[in-house]
Amino acid sequence: MSQLGDTRAEIRDKALIWTASDSWCRVSELVAFQVRDFLRQDDGSALLYVAKSKTDQFGFGDYAYLSPQAAHSVLAWIECAKLKSKDPIFTKSQAGAKKTPLDPATVLRIFKRRFGRQDISTHSTRVGGVQDAFELGCSLSAIMVAGRWRSPEMPARYGRRIAASQSAAAEVARAFSDAVPTREPTNNQDPKVHVL
Repeated sequence: MSQLGDTRAEIRDKALIWTASDSWCRVSELVAFQVRDFLRQDDGSALLYVAKSKTDQFGFGDYAYLSPQAAHSVLAWIECAKLKSKDPIFTKSQAGAKKTPLDPATVLRIFKRRFGRQDISTHSTRVGGVQDAFELGCSLSAIMVAGRWRSPEMPARYGRRIAASQSAAAEVARAFSDAVPTREPTNNQDPKVHVL
């Protein structure tokens, strides 16, 4: 996002992309955020109050995390657009435009334009966040909390290729490949077969 400048549209889009990347929010959640849902924290980060989501149909509410960089970009957009407490955070970028939430289709167009890719979706930052978390060794339960999933099915599916490389089978294979000298197995010897 370093290539984005300081026009109103670029400030708005930078805040949108940072928020999507950090929070792992669905597009329906992104467009529903109001300024009052943005909660600053002492370390410069912020929380976003997710009032309702796909997995919270009764509206008990939940929270999504924003890094200090993301929080700064959101604050910059709020100030630039002169948004008030009940205004949607992600609204039209034109000065004087009516402050209504962006349409999910508009968010998709912004993502495609800013990332320069046609194969991207509004779900790409959510899937990418899960994959990054698996790469860093985060637990499935921590990933579920971050993405506000009630079931492990979807995050496990998003990270299945990475998880396979980190599975117990992969660890055992690596442990024994380190312990056994590299050589071609003979007909009666296979380094991965252990007789009890």
